[in-house]
Amino acid sequence: MSRKPLATLGLAEIIHCHADRVGCFRPIVESEGPATDAVTGLVRDLFEFDDSRAAAGMTRAEARELVIAGRTADIYSRDVAAH
Repeated sequence: MSRKPLATLGLAEIIHCHADRVGCFRPIVESEGPATDAVTGLVRDLFEFDDSRAAAGMTRAEARELVIAGRTADIYSRDVAAH
């Protein structure tokens, strides 16, 4: 596991202890989709989050297709809509 997911878990743990409500959103995931993303799944399981509190926006392949098509703004709008 790289350092970014570990930092995410550490930060989520700190916030989870001090906040009423915490969530995790990854704008772009490496996996086939948000449901199979390892980091999102780990956070969901570790903190017993439901799907609305641990989610992802789109896959890297989807983002790549939008960039190639010159529709970079669609990446931002889709992620904001998913969030």
